[in-house]
Amino acid sequence: MLMRMFRIIWVFATALLAQDALLTAVDAEGDRATALLERLVNQNSGTFNAEGVRAIAAIMDAELRALGFTTRLIDNAKIGRGPHVFAERRGRGTGKPVLLIGHMDTVFEPSSPFQKWERNGRTAVGPGIADMKGGLVVMLAALRGLQKSGEIDSIPLTVFLTGDEEAPGEVAISRREFIEAGKAARAALCFETGIRGVSQDFASTARRGFVGWELRSTGVAAHSGQMFTERVGYGAAFEMSRVLDEFRQKLKEPNMTYNVGLMLAGANAKADRSGTSSVTGKDNIVPAEAVARGEVRALSPEQVARVKDKMYAIVAKSLPGTKSELKFEEG
Repeated sequence: MLMRMFRIIWVFATALLAQDALLTAVDAEGDRATALLERLVNQNSGTFNAEGVRAIAAIMDAELRALGFTTRLIDNAKIGRGPHVFAERRGRGTGKPVLLIGHMDTVFEPSSPFQKWERNGRTAVGPGIADMKGGLVVMLAALRGLQKSGEIDSIPLTVFLTGDEEAPGEVAISRREFIEAGKAARAALCFETGIRGVSQDFASTARRGFVGWELRSTGVAAHSGQMFTERVGYGAAFEMSRVLDEFRQKLKEPNMTYNVGLMLAGANAKADRSGTSSVTGKDNIVPAEAVARGEVRALSPEQVARVKDKMYAIVAKSLPGTKSELKFEEG
């Protein structure tokens, strides 16, 4: 009995010492990690800036190779996106690897005015600093800590960093190897931003799926003096407003959010996937077209299907003189 207790105490003490060595090694990475974060943030990598994402991929590839990983870039040029980074390190461990995941793109395209790292004492701001270049740096700091403390060889590791998380390309292509890596892993850890409460931190145990949508409404172009007449009807702007307001009133469910990220109404409405948009119009013209784009985030395919049905039913009830069409982009 005494020997069994001694073994338990010895294992516990060894674990504490290993943990203490790891934390010390990670703390020593502070200045290097901050410098790397500044470098990553100052390189624009908006999802549609494929060359910018490639530049971030080159940095992450070099960092992972320096840690003993075998790496390769997965090209996504044919779907208009930057590459993914895949890396693996077997070490002395056996069995399935632990998968570390993240993404290198941000929502801030080169056209955004928000471009550069700015630091004020212990606080810094910049495009993608939290979502999720900060997460990439935390991942690397943890791996370097494992290396310095001698623990990195104890378990097989795989890293998969995507280049199109904020606006996925064709999923069947861009997610194929990502899904395979997930199926081959014993567990996956995502290094995107954590959540801090008043007294404690939180870890997410599930992620909601993303489905993008586009709404297009059309009407009769006319002088505003003919608005609401039998010939002209309500115009595209009022029709789109009707649809979006019914979305607001009728779509709410637990574990689901929906958003309208972009709206245009007038004439010659154009909006590409990068967010660059244009429209023309005057205050005395009934708008002939309107475009809105948004997203739905849901916890299960069944929830997505239910919300889609509600949205289709709302869109089908067009105002006089107008018509709306809804399309979804699977994510």
